[in-house]
Amino acid sequence: MPSKNKAAVIGIGRVGLPLALVLADKGFEVIGVDVDKARLNLVSRGKLPFIEEGAEPLLKKYYGNRFTVVEKLGSSLEKSEIIIITLGTPIDGNYTPNFSQIIDFFEEACPYFKKGQLII
Repeated sequence: MPSKNKAAVIGIGRVGLPLALVLADKGFEVIGVDVDKARLNLVSRGKLPFIEEGAEPLLKKYYGNRFTVVEKLGSSLEKSEIIIITLGTPIDGNYTPNFSQIIDFFEEACPYFKKGQLII
């Protein structure tokens, strides 16, 4: 059964990581999911992979407490009431978006979705 105060943020880049930290600051237990091992390693060591004003103190305050990061989807999705997808949609030279990251996510994630989850 998903927890009412648990959120999974898929993609902890420039949108997902600050969002995850704000949610942790608001009392949510947040799991950040990303495939970038270098980014996961930095965050797990309390370091930001980019400059974001005000984020570093939140990372230091909540990492290991209300905020963690993982590479695998599985239980992070099953236990979350809210799933927020912050994956990229890069565009080509004709401004056509590439949805492959989002398609790949849904193909892998579908078995873990539960009734009543909010997917954003």
